[in-house]
Amino acid sequence: VAELMHELGLTSMSPSSKKEYKHLNEAKAKRNILNRNFNAEHMNQIWISDITCFKLKQKYYYICVIMDLFSRKIISYKIRQKQSAQLITSTFKQAYAERSPKKGLIFHSDRGIQYTASSFQQLLVSCGVEQSFSNTGRPHDNAVAEAFFSGMKREELYRRNYQSEADFKRSVDEYIIFYNTKRPHSALNYRCPDQIEETALNKLLEGKWFRHTSSKDIKFALFTGIWAFIYNLSSFILLGQKQKAPDFRRFLHNKRVPNPTSP
Repeated sequence: VAELMHELGLTSMSPSSKKEYKHLNEAKAKRNILNRNFNAEHMNQIWISDITCFKLKQKYYYICVIMDLFSRKIISYKIRQKQSAQLITSTFKQAYAERSPKKGLIFHSDRGIQYTASSFQQLLVSCGVEQSFSNTGRPHDNAVAEAFFSGMKREELYRRNYQSEADFKRSVDEYIIFYNTKRPHSALNYRCPDQIEETALNKLLEGKWFRHTSSKDIKFALFTGIWAFIYNLSSFILLGQKQKAPDFRRFLHNKRVPNPTSP
């Protein structure tokens, strides 16, 4: 039969064509944009999210976090007793209000029903956010978020004997503050997320200052900086000799020094 069909130029039709069509379109809609490339060039370029469960006194609590992949900072989190689309929606709205990202932000997560809910997907579209999904059955596609929850449980949650819901929530609050402000990360050259963002913001301010400052002001700022260094060095050398160093303040009297933080 196959030979006759080939000679006549006929092809068979699969009875599962509808299923294959739906699978093809779902694959296009749920793309994995990251493909395990967990590097971002700047803040608010890529956000990742995940939800974990913790049992306390016969009750289940769901913790949802959103992390900025550039600094590994937890920028928003919520704790609820019900795992629903409302959990990730409220967490995202909080992060969006605080960070005000530009259009083109990538939001990556697994394929949980909370992230695939139409209400949440419509929210992302309205904010100009492009959604990315892990491949089915591939938790390593969201490894950074998975690693955060693993560390939080190992370092904090599994080491406590919580007496109440308030005690548990307070512990989560304190750990996330510690994680963002003090905990070093090997991926960040053993700096904490807040240090990474502070350095990035300082570089951004310096770039804006150079773009909006005349060459004359830049030269004067460099000259005064060199003079200040020489003044401090001479003061240190002459300190033991009890000699009076040059009065740098008199030199700068009536001089205008451009403000690096001004636009």
